[in-house]
Amino acid sequence: MASSRNLRRMKDLTDVSKMESSNFHPTSLCSDRVSIDGNQQLSQRLKTLEDFCQKQNIHIQECNKKIEKFEKQIQELEDKVIELQQCSSYKKESQIEQTVQTNNDISNPPTLQLRPAYFLRVRNETKDEATIKRTGKKGAAGELEGNRKSSQPEKSKVCFEEERFSRLSNDAFIQWMDSRQEKDSLWANQLYRRCLLSYIARMYNQQSNTWRIVKHLRIESDEYKELDQLQMVIQEFNKQPGAKESLKELYTQTHADCRFVEIKTFFEYTTANPSVLGNLRVLEPLGVDEILSRYGIKAYLDLECRNGFNAAEIGDYLHLGKADIFGGNQHNQCTDRITCIHVDLKESTIDLVDNRVDLITCLVILHRVPKIDSMLTELVRVLRPNGYLIIREHNCKQEYSLTAKYLNFVQAVVICAGIGEYSTMSADWNEQKAEVIKYTSSIHYRTREEWGEKLKKFGFNLRAIVSYDSDMNQPNPQKLFYGIYQLNTK
Repeated sequence: MASSRNLRRMKDLTDVSKMESSNFHPTSLCSDRVSIDGNQQLSQRLKTLEDFCQKQNIHIQECNKKIEKFEKQIQELEDKVIELQQCSSYKKESQIEQTVQTNNDISNPPTLQLRPAYFLRVRNETKDEATIKRTGKKGAAGELEGNRKSSQPEKSKVCFEEERFSRLSNDAFIQWMDSRQEKDSLWANQLYRRCLLSYIARMYNQQSNTWRIVKHLRIESDEYKELDQLQMVIQEFNKQPGAKESLKELYTQTHADCRFVEIKTFFEYTTANPSVLGNLRVLEPLGVDEILSRYGIKAYLDLECRNGFNAAEIGDYLHLGKADIFGGNQHNQCTDRITCIHVDLKESTIDLVDNRVDLITCLVILHRVPKIDSMLTELVRVLRPNGYLIIREHNCKQEYSLTAKYLNFVQAVVICAGIGEYSTMSADWNEQKAEVIKYTSSIHYRTREEWGEKLKKFGFNLRAIVSYDSDMNQPNPQKLFYGIYQLNTK
């Protein structure tokens, strides 16, 4: 019996040995089943996690939209606060006279405090930068401004004067006008500095004393802002003996200037006699037979005649009587040799009947007209078919360039020196500087090609472009040129 038990035990050991040798484990079937169940559970968990992430992503997008909505509301509230502050400041300013330094102490020029009445609520670069810092989104301010403008009703009560000078609220323009950075500074540029000083010296008849007058001002340094430096230079010229008298005499002269001589040459130019133009030359078209014909001109208009002596001389040259020589005049008393009429440059109106004149001159005027299309329509209205239009303008792009800044500073000199319509301007430098910004920000410069395209749309054909010869010794940073056009048959 014991032996039979031993035999069975040996048989069992033999079977176990065989299973071990064949790598068979009794638990392998159970492990496989657990592995399959685990994979299914893992897949379910991953699917659940994906669904959760998708829901969270949708939730985040909704939160971002709400944040953007709140940012718009915050920005609108900030703008309203600024507007209310400006209105409050303006009311206080009308009651309390601002005390500023107006003496001739050039060592401590007053800083600019632009009056709130000049400002409108318009997006500027400073606000844009502040929005970027707060939201971390580049260009967010511009986008928000566009959305806000589209959602606001049109303000019918905003007057044209505010619309014309809306660029004044653009801090970028003000900063550029006052910038002493080398790329933006007239005083840091030798050519423009020399030309600007020469221009001022000619006005005050101080050409020989220019460098003695300004040498102690250290105008090449960046100690003062760009416009403040200009004011100090003008103050120094004003102190010179006889300077103010020369300035007054220059702008109350009783004779024509070189503009009359230049325009007269356009009538006398022929291909056989090009030397009559002097320092002028025809740029286009090449080989023109003649520029203008004086025959057939029965009436003439100078759009902005100032004292009227140029208009009178041109009219006499064309053998016209006073009744057919018209001078547009807004501010100065003009000579009695011509017929003065009212011309409103702001509203682009001319007090003349239709088809009244055969020649119109616009000498360095059109870039100052805010409603240029309306003014050109008026010129076409008063000009007879086949009549002539002569413009004298700057060949300059509308951009933040040294040329554009130089042209703005030339106008700033007129304002600060109290010339013409600015003769009654306050001596307060803050008011003068604000007027400079206000005026120059409204100017729109164009190139020769841009003026040509603009006039072509109104029916004017080009007869000639006449410009000044380039002279390195006497450069022309104003880039002036004459454009002579003829109106098509109406």
